[in-house]
Amino acid sequence: AYKEMDVKELVEKLGCTDGASYFTEKAQQLVKQHLETDTDKGLYKHMLLSLFAFHGNRPQDWMVRYMNDGLVYTQTSDEMAGERGYYSAERNTLHLFKGKTQKKGTERVVKVDPIVGKTIARYHASIDHASPYLIPKQRQLGDCAEEGAVRKAIQATFFCHTNRYGFPSGINLTDLRHLYESHIRHHLKLDEEAIEEKMREIGHSNRTSLQFYSELYKNIYSNVTTPTTTATTQ
Repeated sequence: AYKEMDVKELVEKLGCTDGASYFTEKAQQLVKQHLETDTDKGLYKHMLLSLFAFHGNRPQDWMVRYMNDGLVYTQTSDEMAGERGYYSAERNTLHLFKGKTQKKGTERVVKVDPIVGKTIARYHASIDHASPYLIPKQRQLGDCAEEGAVRKAIQATFFCHTNRYGFPSGINLTDLRHLYESHIRHHLKLDEEAIEEKMREIGHSNRTSLQFYSELYKNIYSNVTTPTTTATTQ
């Protein structure tokens, strides 16, 4: 099991340069602020951040087809041949046919947060040519982005030493996923039914979350200051 980090360790690793302890709400605020601007600059990277600020899913769960026709697809649909699943823009749902802990032949449906849905819609409306993938390669819109490139884009923009947002450096997607689970359990304090639903969407059991992921950073909430962000576009 993961060891719970004490407050001193948390401040060392997660304390932001603007004085706020890092937690998921700060990243969520940044995404919301960018949506309020009228610029398309930086949309791709803010869309990427939104996926991990508002959800705890593994990166590969987002490497799916982008479908805006309102139709329902199955794993045997011609359009889904060889695909992990798809995102339905009309229903704002993620439909997954494959996953690390997912049984073969099952479908996992994720209710995508409305803010994430708006960010996805705005990004896809901004690109010159429609892409068949939720996260396309930036210079090859017909291809799905690779997980490593997504990780690199988020870390280089939001969690590098010179980031413009006051975030700590060195945070990775695994940290963001653990922080999200801590956030819903120890900050939002969702009830057990809601937690179970979130874990089903993520692909974790409630027991696994308590033994490992959500508990590593739980003590951050004993030292939280109001999160602030600078809405500087990158």
